[in-house]
Amino acid sequence: MAVGVQLLFVGEWILDEDVSRWARGPAAVALAVEAVASAVLLTRRLTLLPRAGASPAARPPVGWLITACAAGTVLAVCALAVRNYGLWAVAPATVVAIVATYLAPRARRPLIIASVLCALLPGGVVSLATGDGESVHAALFPAGLVAFTVWVVLGPVVKFPTSARRAGRAASGACSRCAGRKPSYWTYLGFRPVRREGVPGVGRQAGI
Repeated sequence: MAVGVQLLFVGEWILDEDVSRWARGPAAVALAVEAVASAVLLTRRLTLLPRAGASPAARPPVGWLITACAAGTVLAVCALAVRNYGLWAVAPATVVAIVATYLAPRARRPLIIASVLCALLPGGVVSLATGDGESVHAALFPAGLVAFTVWVVLGPVVKFPTSARRAGRAASGACSRCAGRKPSYWTYLGFRPVRREGVPGVGRQAGI
C-alpha cells in the first residue's frame, strides 16, 4: 500500500510539466529504483515472519536497503529543491517504515521517534532560508507523514505474527487438553454410548 501511494503521488508530481526538467529526470529514475527496492524489502520481510515464540527481529538485505536509501534521498532532495514540502518526505518515510519492520519492538520506538523529529528540520530550514512563510507547514507535515507511513506499513507485520502466536498457543492448549484426557472413559454397547460409572452391572456384563 505504501509503495502504491508513493508511486501515485510522486509519479503525478514527476509528470507535472510545471516541475523543472532537471528535477523530474533524476526523480523519475529514483522513483523506479526506490519502488522496486521497497517492494523487495517488504516482500522479503513478510516471508520472514517469526514463528510463535521466536524473535520478531530479522536482518534486511543490505544491498536492497542501501539502494532504497539512496533512491529515497535523491527523491527527497529533488522535491525539497523545488520547495514541495508535502512530497519530499514520502520516500524517506517509506524507507524508515520498512527498516522498522525488521526491528524488534523495543528498537523500533527510538527509530520512529528520531525519524519524526528529524523530519521537522529539512522543510523548516528550507522554508526559513527562502522566506516563503510556510515554515510551520514545512516542518509539521513531513513529521506527521513519517508517523502515518510507519503506522500503515507496520500493520501487517505486527498483526500477522501476533495472530500466529495466538493460534500457536490455542493449538498447544488444545493438544495439551487432548493429551490429558483419560482413555476408555466411555464404553460402547451396541450403538448407544453408555457411561461406565453410571450403569450398574455394565462391568460384569462386559467381563471387566
